[in-house]
Amino acid sequence: MSVINAYSNASLLFFIYLLFIMYQISLSVK
Repeated sequence: MSVINAYSNASLLFFIYLLFIMYQISLSVK
């Protein structure tokens, strides 16, 4: 179960990181 927990935590962090990049790109486009 710990492996699945670590995987879900990593994918969640990666998703937040992608959202942050998209936000920065949208700011720089303006």
